Amino acid sequence: MQSPTVDSEFIRARTTRVVLDGGTTIRVRPIVPTDRDDIVAGLAQLSDETRYSRFFRSVDRLSERELTYLTEIDYRDHFAWVAMTEETPPRGLGVARYIRSEEDPTVAEASVVVVDASQGKGIARVLLELLSGTALEHGVSVFRSYALPSNRAVIDAMFKAGASVTLDEEEGFVRLEVELPAVTGLRDSAMYEVLRAAARGAIRPDGL
Repeated sequence: MQSPTVDSEFIRARTTRVVLDGGTTIRVRPIVPTDRDDIVAGLAQLSDETRYSRFFRSVDRLSERELTYLTEIDYRDHFAWVAMTEETPPRGLGVARYIRSEEDPTVAEASVVVVDASQGKGIARVLLELLSGTALEHGVSVFRSYALPSNRAVIDAMFKAGASVTLDEEEGFVRLEVELPAVTGLRDSAMYEVLRAAARGAIRPDGL
C-alpha cells in the first residue's frame, strides 16, 4: 500500500534533536505514514501492563485500519509527535498525540506512551511539552485523558498537576482533564522556548 504524500518541508522544519537530562540525544518530529512499522515494533516493546494501561484491553497487534488512523493524520485536529534514537536506522522510543473533541474544539483527548526500556528518562516530558505547545497553537486549551482506577500513580500525578479527576461510573474509567498551562512545567525555561519554536517550525538545528 502506497503512503499518502506528506509535506516534507513541514516535517523537516519541525524535526529537532533534544538532549535528555542523562545526556542521551534523541530526535523528535511529527509522525508520518511511514512510521507504521515503528508503531508495530514499539507495541512489541511494551509490557502487558503498559499495553493494558494505554488501550484498556489486551492488545497483541494493531489492524491495518488502526495503523492508518494512527499515522495518517491532518496535523491540526489530530497531531502526534514521535521520539526516536539517532541510530541508523533509528528506533522509535515514544509517541504523544492529541485528537480534538468533535463536541468541544477546545478539548482534545491526549496520550503519551514510551517503550518500557526507555521510561524514566524524560522522553514523555519532552513529548508532552511539544504536544502541549502544538495544541495551544491550534486552539486546544484542555487535554482529556482516561486512566484505570487502579493506576494510582498516574491519577495522583495528574491531580498534583492540577487535573480535574472524575470517576465515570458507567464506563469504569477515571477521566482526567487538565488545562494546558498546568502541564507545561517547563514553560518559563529556555528549553521550553526551543521546543515551542521547533514545534512551530520556526527553528531547525544545523545539519537537519
